[in-house]
Amino acid sequence: MRDNMIMLTGKYDHDELCSDLVGGLFEGFNDLEMRGVLVWADPWHPSGWEVTEGFVKKWGFLLKGCRELVEATNKWRELRNEDKLIIEV
Repeated sequence: MRDNMIMLTGKYDHDELCSDLVGGLFEGFNDLEMRGVLVWADPWHPSGWEVTEGFVKKWGFLLKGCRELVEATNKWRELRNEDKLIIEV
């Protein structure tokens, strides 16, 4: 994802992405949608990361080629009995 961010510099708002990465962006009070990235284990281990559905909707273009991140995300969702996210990588 980092490589995609570097290659696409200038095509997205870095401040907005940073806010969303930490789940800091919510739209209104009636329709909350978390757009963040969760880290369930040591941050250097890819299997500990999970992207939220809201993050994928907004920033999915940054996930191209990020197969490990998608697999980890769906592993964590499966543990909570949630549907897998379909993310084109």
